[in-house]
Amino acid sequence: MDTFIDKLAQKFTAQEMIKANMAAEAKENRKLREQIENYESMLKEFKDSSIGNKEYLEELFTKADDSLHKENVKVYRNVQAAINDGLKEQTETLLEEQRKTSKKQGVFLKVMSVLIFVAVLADIALQVLRILEIF
Repeated sequence: MDTFIDKLAQKFTAQEMIKANMAAEAKENRKLREQIENYESMLKEFKDSSIGNKEYLEELFTKADDSLHKENVKVYRNVQAAINDGLKEQTETLLEEQRKTSKKQGVFLKVMSVLIFVAVLADIALQVLRILEIF
């Protein structure tokens, strides 16, 4: 009978051990499920925040592009104005030089015209004197 009781005790202990193992496994499974839920919620937060960061970065890039475009337009207009101003100054300088040259040429032409006129008059006078046989 001792062997029967020993076998019964061993069975009882084995069943308790199985139950205890099952309870431990169930507890471990609950713990793992909670961790998985935690990880999933963290992943969702990361995903949400990354979407928010992406939108924020896109907004920053858009603002940077707009600002860069405005600065490029300013630079273009400044360069264009500088070129136009330089062109006006250069044109005025060239016109002034041309006026001076024209005045000098005009004076030269007037002097030459007077000299030619005097020479023609002298030639006519000499021709008249030859016709009159005075000279």
